[in-house]
Amino acid sequence: MVIITSWPKNVARTCVIDFDKTLIAIDSVRYIIWRERLFLRPEIFAWGCLCTCAVAFLPRSWQKPFRRRLKFYVLRYMDTHSSWILARYVPRLAGYLCRDLERCLRAQYARRYIISASWEPLIKECLAQSGLDAGYIIRGTRYQPDFAQFNTWWYDEKLKVMRAEQLADFDLYTDSYDDQPLMRPARHVFLVRRGKIHKQLK
Repeated sequence: MVIITSWPKNVARTCVIDFDKTLIAIDSVRYIIWRERLFLRPEIFAWGCLCTCAVAFLPRSWQKPFRRRLKFYVLRYMDTHSSWILARYVPRLAGYLCRDLERCLRAQYARRYIISASWEPLIKECLAQSGLDAGYIIRGTRYQPDFAQFNTWWYDEKLKVMRAEQLADFDLYTDSYDDQPLMRPARHVFLVRRGKIHKQLK
């Protein structure tokens, strides 16, 4: 693995960071799904099966309705039981935060945005309990009881957040090549693996 130990001198003043598998080493929502066996709940099991088929047989652009509906049911459960979900899992997930990467980002950038498809209350509580919430602007997925109003910050949707925040000059940190919509306008793009900057893509 190639680890970048220094940044280009002309980095932007703002960075956009993914949460799952970037600032935190694991997929936080998936972690809770497996620990709580949420996949055994009928609506989550049914849409999980449909999502699996969609991923296997459909192009990514056609997968979104299935993935969105599955995320809706998962977050509905988590939001309904938010008190004990957060109390039980935030201390565990905080242990997976990539603190070395976070310290580097804090030293390098004046503004730090987390834009993620993960559950926003979970992101905020993980950072707050670790004492890392100061200076971060967090935009994650929020549960909406009205499915028509429910959206997740995947791919192109992340651009909507960036436009709303008027982010024009930024560096991007992500674990996935799927963030192409964000990579194009970014000044620099860094691929993160296991809490380390694995490769500079741009």
